[in-house]
Amino acid sequence: MRRSLLCWLLLLGACDDGDGPADVDADVSRPDAGPSAPLRVAVSPRVAEAVPAGLPLRYEAVSLDDGTRRAGALPIASSWPLEAELPGVVRGTWRVTVFLDRDGDTFFDDCPFPPRAGDSEQAPALDTLSGQVVVRALPERVVEVLVEQRICGPGAVSTGLSGLVALKDGEAVAGPVMALLEPVGQSVEPGEARPLPDLRITLRDGALDEALPFSLGEILPGRWRLTVFEDTDGDATPTPCDVQPGGGDRHVSLPVEVDVVAGQRVVVPEPVVLRALDCPAQLTGLRGEVSLAAGLPADPGLDGPLGPLEGPLRLALFRSSGGEPVATTTLLAAVDARPLPHRFTVTGLPEGSWRLVAWIDRDGDGAFTPCGGLTGIDATWLQREDVRVVAGEVRAVEPLALVRQPCDPASETGLTGRILLPTEDGPVGSGRPVRARLVPRGGGPERSLQLLDNHRAAAPSARVIASRLPPGRYDLIVYLDSDQDGVFTDCRQAPYGDRAAVALDDVDIPEGRIVSLGTPTLSLLGCMVPHAELRPRVVYDPAVVAEEGPLRLIITERGGWREQRLLAPRSSPVLPEPLLEPLTLAPGEYQLEAWLDVDRDERLGGCGDAAEDPAVARLVLRLDAVTPEADPFLRLEPPCGR
Repeated sequence: MRRSLLCWLLLLGACDDGDGPADVDADVSRPDAGPSAPLRVAVSPRVAEAVPAGLPLRYEAVSLDDGTRRAGALPIASSWPLEAELPGVVRGTWRVTVFLDRDGDTFFDDCPFPPRAGDSEQAPALDTLSGQVVVRALPERVVEVLVEQRICGPGAVSTGLSGLVALKDGEAVAGPVMALLEPVGQSVEPGEARPLPDLRITLRDGALDEALPFSLGEILPGRWRLTVFEDTDGDATPTPCDVQPGGGDRHVSLPVEVDVVAGQRVVVPEPVVLRALDCPAQLTGLRGEVSLAAGLPADPGLDGPLGPLEGPLRLALFRSSGGEPVATTTLLAAVDARPLPHRFTVTGLPEGSWRLVAWIDRDGDGAFTPCGGLTGIDATWLQREDVRVVAGEVRAVEPLALVRQPCDPASETGLTGRILLPTEDGPVGSGRPVRARLVPRGGGPERSLQLLDNHRAAAPSARVIASRLPPGRYDLIVYLDSDQDGVFTDCRQAPYGDRAAVALDDVDIPEGRIVSLGTPTLSLLGCMVPHAELRPRVVYDPAVVAEEGPLRLIITERGGWREQRLLAPRSSPVLPEPLLEPLTLAPGEYQLEAWLDVDRDERLGGCGDAAEDPAVARLVLRLDAVTPEADPFLRLEPPCGR
């Protein structure tokens, strides 16, 4: 890009040259084997004060080619950026981490928290102040690392929740008993797009035969969904036997949402009850472990250490002849939020001999679309032939080590990122596509990409990915297509145009690389809601519509906004045309549904439904710059064409 994102995030003056390289206290796993690479470290303003005076940062450089490790301490910085050297770094692909070594073990103790099923809380050992990049072709390249507060938990010791786990009808469980805490639409800082990972904490290693008090600290403030379960199948996930495809857990609580407040141990108001599920005596399915093949490199074309490993971890069974999968399940909702290997149990599978595929769903489309195909970009996967599912057995599958598969350059040329989305109340906030306009810097035809179908459904942030783009340098405008015409029109020049956008200058897309845009924010452009008014009138023939009941209207915008209005109470058919106040809406495409609510359930019964309403009218119309006002007639008639 024209100016690196790093420079925008550094402290004031951080893009100036420093005083020169500093010496490092090398602590390496093998003797110095080559020249040094220049290292430049900066810290984001919000964590600058979190680096204690007198306690230096450390670095760790790991070769993704042969596993060589270089490590050492960095000198205490008097100003930022800090410039130093990485000694003994040869050419290749390296993952470089700079971190505050909280427990002094010289190793980078990464997120998430806790790292594996059965681990106890290890908050003091986690190096939450860190920065990490993956780089190629050292030592010539300057390695720039930005140290930030990692979005992985835990929070302060005093921040968390407490409560009581109860047993259904006093039924004991064999254990272990675990708690799963999933973040609900939150992030560690306003405007930060990367989602928080879930927390999986063991409450009791063994059997539980009475109520269990718990108190969990070091949880980041925000809204969390709590589920307590007996991890019968050992996958550290509440996978109950009654979900298809399910798991092997026989005692799982209903989820409870709790708001965690900074500095408090919030009490869960009611006991969390371990429900005994109605499981078959013998489950049918598979169990195993998914890991990454040794030496699997991260993709330097993406920011961050995981590269192509971003996305859900899924498993599917196919017939040997191919076709659609006979079963698909998600093992991990986000592989970048949990470490591999991951143990799994999947039940409710069909009997037979199948081809098993485990993959990281890089494009998030829910389907196995390998990057060798015409449209897919899933690049990390493994398949196993003749996997048998036997009735009444949960059979073990040999360990599944995912490997990086070859991709053609076209599928590997494109963009990815996580877009922060604006939200507005009312019909103006109804869902709209998010598109990107790409203007080649060297001239040539512009390109338009649809990144999201509906921003309202994806808010507050959404991961997007677009591949098979021609390589080159582009100026981008990512925008909310408010008028849904596929062209960017600034609403400050045309009031009925597009209401939110962000410009990204000089984006370089090399061939064979999927380039990260980071976390662009679609900012509202400050436009007033353009004029759009609806004056619906409902007409009916009293001889046809003779029933009694309130007259109601549902207004639904195509993007998802919906509202119900009471038009008029009806006690006699003497008023053939109830008059309504004009409805102030927003430009969009609306469906109007009016009906006589005879059963007074405030619900429009469907055709043939037991609660079918006797008189219904439907109409679709559009309000826009050409037609900002409408006076539609809705004629009540018997439904279903009768």
